[in-house]
Amino acid sequence: MEEIQAQSVEGGLRQHKRLWLYVLIAVGMSVAAIVLLSLFTMDHNTFKAISHVEIFSLIMVTVLVIGRWVTETLRYTLIIKAVGRKLSFGKTAKSILGAAFTGAVTPYRSASFPTQVFFLTRYGLTGGEATAVSLTGGAISLLVMTVAMPIVLVLSLSKMHVSLGMSTVIVCVAVIAFFAFMVAVYSMRDPSRFTRIVRRLTPGFLKRKPKYERFEERLAKGMEDFSRSLHTLLKARKRLLIAIVLLTIVFWLAGAFVASWILRGLGYPQYFWKAMLGQMLVTSILPFTPVPGESGVAEVAFAGVFSIFIAKNTLALVTVTWRFFMLYLPLIGLGIGFVLAANDARRIGVERAREEAVLPVTELEPVTELESS
Repeated sequence: MEEIQAQSVEGGLRQHKRLWLYVLIAVGMSVAAIVLLSLFTMDHNTFKAISHVEIFSLIMVTVLVIGRWVTETLRYTLIIKAVGRKLSFGKTAKSILGAAFTGAVTPYRSASFPTQVFFLTRYGLTGGEATAVSLTGGAISLLVMTVAMPIVLVLSLSKMHVSLGMSTVIVCVAVIAFFAFMVAVYSMRDPSRFTRIVRRLTPGFLKRKPKYERFEERLAKGMEDFSRSLHTLLKARKRLLIAIVLLTIVFWLAGAFVASWILRGLGYPQYFWKAMLGQMLVTSILPFTPVPGESGVAEVAFAGVFSIFIAKNTLALVTVTWRFFMLYLPLIGLGIGFVLAANDARRIGVERAREEAVLPVTELEPVTELESS
């Protein structure tokens, strides 16, 4: 028993060291990108803009950032209720925020799902229930984003004057997103339909690749999980279902308006709606970034989109303010949630190990007494 505990502690320490290394990489790359952007864009007029910052707008940004994570916790509380279980708001908050912290600092946000399942199981859900909750939350978010993305991209194209090349890319992404949504709806009843469609569209030379079969298996499993999660959710009460979908929309809209209020605070109220579309455009590509915290890519993408309609000398200021509220500030809150959840998980794990170790002893006591007599 002591040897197993020592091995688990050693493995946990390695994972924690790797996680904090990801945090260092994410923050370091982000700061480096902002420093380079500042060197190329800032001038004496930038500091004049800082002196005219509207405090009310920054307060609104803070409310949006905090409010979106409160909304996300409430959303998962309702999802847990929808699968027939009940978990306190505090425990749900620690699970969701802690998992979001690991997702925020790992490539492709890959650590979010397993961490969320782990914390939820520690707080009393079974492995199947925790997996269903996490998959359902992700499926709804994916569905909302897939529906909204084509609309946002087309609106962005109509409201912002971009080059022909950028317009072509935006239209292609919008078409792909709409096609993905239609395929997801079509495949809900029979997830294998999606795999068959992909197989038909995939060129022959790719099908002959050794890794293609594994890719197809993972794709089929992902679609099955997606379909099962949506079916689980549809069995819930209609009011609960509507509330979950609305909270999902509120979560994404709260994040979308952050850049708008930042620009308003820096003296650009005329770009309020353009900023919302610009941020949604940037946000739609960030989950596909293979970099911890999307650092470097997020700053360049944000600056590239917003350079279309704001002055060059305020570009770095807007970018660093946006990054502060969307990455640095949330990392503090999410990190606190992670530490609290990790401490709870360690304590609950030790308690369960003690209970499992005590049970055989209590069962053997009567036998020992009989033998001695």
